Amino acid sequence: MRVRGIVAVLLAIAVILSSCNPGTNPEANNAPGPENSTDDGVVTIGFAANEFREEEYAPLIEQFNSENSDVQVQFVSLDLATEQGQPLDSSQRLRQTASAADTIATNFYVDNPEQVNTSFYDLTSLMDADATFNPDDYYPAALESTNIAGGMYWLPTEINLTFLNYNKDLWDERNLPPPDPNWNWTDLTGALEQLAEKNGSTVNIYGMADGSQGALVLLGLLEETNLDLWNTTPEDLRIDDPAIVGAIEQLQSLAEQGAIYAETPEEGAQFPQEEVEQQVSDGNVGMWMSNSFSSEMDNNITFEVGYAAIPPLALGLWDASYGYAISSGTEHPEAAWRWLSFLSQQTPMNDFWESDSGMIDSVYARQSLTEQSDSWNQLNEEQQMLIQATLDQSAEATINNSGPLATMEILFQALPTLLNGEQDAETALREVQADLDERLAQVELTPTAVPDTGPIVISTPVPNTAPDGATTLRFGAFSGDDTAFQQAALAFQEDNPDIFIEVVGREAFGNEYDSETLASSADCFISTSYVATDTDMATAMLDLQPLIDADASFSQDDYPPAFLAPFQDESALHGLPYTIQFEVLSYNQTAFEAAGLEAPQIDWTMDDFLAAVEQLDTGQGENRQYGFAITNSQASEALFLLERLGVSLTTQNADNVYEPNFTDPEVIEGVKFLVDLIKNYTPHTEIQGYKSHSSYGDDTYQLMTEGRISMWLSGGFGFANTNESEFTTAIAPKPLGERAISPRDFFATGLFISAQTEQPDACWRWLKHLSTQMVETYSGAFPARRSVIESESFAAQASPGTVEVYEAYSDALERTPNNDTIGRPIEFYWFFQALDRAVQGEDLEQALADAQVTTEDYLACAQQNNNDQDGSCLIQVDPDYEGTRVMSTPVPEDDP
Repeated sequence: MRVRGIVAVLLAIAVILSSCNPGTNPEANNAPGPENSTDDGVVTIGFAANEFREEEYAPLIEQFNSENSDVQVQFVSLDLATEQGQPLDSSQRLRQTASAADTIATNFYVDNPEQVNTSFYDLTSLMDADATFNPDDYYPAALESTNIAGGMYWLPTEINLTFLNYNKDLWDERNLPPPDPNWNWTDLTGALEQLAEKNGSTVNIYGMADGSQGALVLLGLLEETNLDLWNTTPEDLRIDDPAIVGAIEQLQSLAEQGAIYAETPEEGAQFPQEEVEQQVSDGNVGMWMSNSFSSEMDNNITFEVGYAAIPPLALGLWDASYGYAISSGTEHPEAAWRWLSFLSQQTPMNDFWESDSGMIDSVYARQSLTEQSDSWNQLNEEQQMLIQATLDQSAEATINNSGPLATMEILFQALPTLLNGEQDAETALREVQADLDERLAQVELTPTAVPDTGPIVISTPVPNTAPDGATTLRFGAFSGDDTAFQQAALAFQEDNPDIFIEVVGREAFGNEYDSETLASSADCFISTSYVATDTDMATAMLDLQPLIDADASFSQDDYPPAFLAPFQDESALHGLPYTIQFEVLSYNQTAFEAAGLEAPQIDWTMDDFLAAVEQLDTGQGENRQYGFAITNSQASEALFLLERLGVSLTTQNADNVYEPNFTDPEVIEGVKFLVDLIKNYTPHTEIQGYKSHSSYGDDTYQLMTEGRISMWLSGGFGFANTNESEFTTAIAPKPLGERAISPRDFFATGLFISAQTEQPDACWRWLKHLSTQMVETYSGAFPARRSVIESESFAAQASPGTVEVYEAYSDALERTPNNDTIGRPIEFYWFFQALDRAVQGEDLEQALADAQVTTEDYLACAQQNNNDQDGSCLIQVDPDYEGTRVMSTPVPEDDP
């Protein structure tokens, strides 16, 4: 098999192990199975593709099914059938893909041909037997890329291309003719030398900056040697071969002249992409890499840009890895081929190779589809000729094993050292060869995994419509990964065939997440909204308490009272808590040990906490060790700290209406304590998180990575230091003292039933089942039910520290839930603004007095204007309001 996508990999300064290598073809697993069909003679085949593409393929499936009464195609979610997160070239992922359905649409990147031969059906015999199939309609490079030892294993749908851009003004200044589409590497390097301009040790004009630090040009220089790089084993290919030494010496010369951009970044730093783009925009680069006829840099470019072909490479300059395949496990190869033959003649994504930005980076694998497209007709003759020249450069190299790729990876990794001018090429390559020899010796000692080559078994497609007589529920996965909930729904349906669950993700509803929208769009759903902060939830959501009381199999006592509190409204329960994610106190364990302090405790009082902060805060300037920091919203965490100080920011009047209490002497004293804590023991110089444009742009995270923060509040399980760090981090519960848990101490998701549903009992059965499952989609969270938390299965899958944090909170969870009025939604924007002003040095009492007046004015306005649902009162009382409330734009009365 050809190596594909190598130039794209060079663009990203990545290793070139992104492709595949062939070997001898064992007995291909392409013997047709029996053409089983239903009693009415109809064959049903599955078609697996990524779920986000279902809408694109749906009309094509419908068209094919209407035209082929004896073959029916059913869409299968490839996301549901495969475990996400595995590398695309893993044999396990490849076999999972082949097991998903009879036919598959995906990217085909694999490690060895045996995986392909045993996973997918060789299409050669089907192509030959199909008189309607015209292989000449494909660009030769496209079908060529799918050839593995004589077999064709997928139909490519698109070819990704890579070109060179060049600065026409610079070329004209140097009297250089435009690049010939058929030029070679000698032509290219000669042009780069003429383009470069150097003054002393400063390069004013670079010949080329392709983002690969010389790797692309090195491949070209090696092309002109007599070495067979791609079919020589690492044991036989010497990196210190005289031919490679000569190529490196030439590359060093080009780098020294400035003909290629090979500036070496500092150790551990990434390639300076922004700097290179700026050099291009400023007109200081003659050529650069591109995979389109447009780029983000074009907006800043004032010179004319030309396009050039990359000279031929044995590995090819295109990538045709995305396509359609037939699983080797199918029992219906002829029916599957009929579907793929039809599909290969369609354009499901409607000129998908042209993005919204106008960038054109690929063409259809079929020439007829490309030439019929609007995008192709919008290209000028030069661009069309360039594409054709690139596609005419068929790859000649085949790779018999992964050794050459690993060898080239080592060579490319060594380029910064080879080009820094400190060693001659021969000496430097000798050291690289020694490194390679050491790695080869290690590989010989490592057992080679035996790939699974057993037969592929295709799962029976799960119906995507409700069975006859089943109740259909629309379940909204408005929080978390909808694919994970689909998998849970499939498991539920196996035991409950009378209920069919249609899972819809949040993307189907745009940005509308108010209670009314959620309740009207699904029968039941999971969301982060809950009653304590949404007064509309009580009417939009069904009261679950009657369902619970009537269900002897369900125990409400399985939930800690604190977790139920956010979902309760007097005697009603409008949702079941599903997952809980505590905010935690992370700390620098090394700093604690150096100070002789014990780890933070949940029963710490605020005095204990402050004493530790003071003791941990040491040093000055660049050696300052801060005692404390807040990693997310200082505004949100300020409420937690004030709550722990016993401060109540609101009071209730005789009509039970909440009012601001900012000027109360106890509030002033508590806020003063908070201001002193932030100013004296943290790196924060302002309060972030209460304005809509808060950027969280201070250097707190950087200080954490340097070990200069001793404690910090964070969501979930916070920052984890790397193995290279000289300090150790750990997590602990936030200090609660003797107080109970409040909703401000955790982040919850809940399961809800819409008050509009006609199937409340079926919804309850599904949500009751889901409440016992831990869908693996919430990092650092744990289930709300005690029985699930305490199960062995949860302990086995939980993130490190999850169970320990829960156990530390367990006593506090049994206390009466804290209904402190600090969390009531009265609009705290002006309070946070006062706190921010005080942190920045203004008078605290005056700032709080101003906040009191503005908040009172706002509440009075809101009470007279339907609770200020359009946000107009915010602007009325404060024209400079910058908070997070979404406001409508007032329309002038005389506006038609």
